[in-house]
Amino acid sequence: MKIGLVTDGTCDIPADIAAEHHIHVVPHHVIWGTETFTDGVNLTSAAFYERLARDPQLPKTAQPSAAEFAAAYQTVRDQMGADAILCVATSQRITGAYSSAVLASSMIDVPVRVIDSGTATVALGLTVLAVVNAIEHGANLDERRSRLSAAPPPTAAFSLRSTHWSSSIAVGASAMRSA
Repeated sequence: MKIGLVTDGTCDIPADIAAEHHIHVVPHHVIWGTETFTDGVNLTSAAFYERLARDPQLPKTAQPSAAEFAAAYQTVRDQMGADAILCVATSQRITGAYSSAVLASSMIDVPVRVIDSGTATVALGLTVLAVVNAIEHGANLDERRSRLSAAPPPTAAFSLRSTHWSSSIAVGASAMRSA
């Protein structure tokens, strides 16, 4: 069984690593005043942080829609020939991406399992890379799902604030464990 892998854009996995491991990343959206950007598509990290440092208005974010996840699932199915798809999403306590991913799973004709990673950013990225390792070592879809659901990586989050910018950083520990 060929398993395709999808995650959302908070994973912070560099594009070259995602491409190398066939990880399909569904980006979030950034809303800055009246402008809407798609993270990593028409807004780079460098441009985001440069604007964050100078713009007194803070941005808002929007999760990917169910239609965007469904399109990603179809791309993975069609381009990779995936028989099943595993989607590892940002914690549902942080964003609605998990709910969008679950809703999208009913819109496609291959089995899709959606995991709430319980985390975000770097810890999510490390979790996704651990899934890559498991898939490459022959784990099936349900084994991956049950092992990851049972043991999310330990993480801590903290926030830095100043008068012109705000940033949240999640730090993952031990996420690259072998399952």
